[in-house]
Amino acid sequence: NRRVGLVLLDIIGNQAARPDEIIEIAQVFLGMPAAEFLHAPHAMLGGQPPLEVAMTELGARRVETLLWRLFYGIAA
Repeated sequence: NRRVGLVLLDIIGNQAARPDEIIEIAQVFLGMPAAEFLHAPHAMLGGQPPLEVAMTELGARRVETLLWRLFYGIAA
């Protein structure tokens, strides 16, 4: 898990991830169901799909935080 986290930090650095990076991060974290996750409404994003939310910088940070919470097993 630490190695995956380091790879992802290398992808995004300290900036908000762009939508294409969100997709890459989701694929690393979630594997095959990434597309389903990205297009399905999520309660922690106000019922909006993560890919829609990620279209703005603030939204991308929200989706990124959600993915990290899923990665570390924190309730999401």
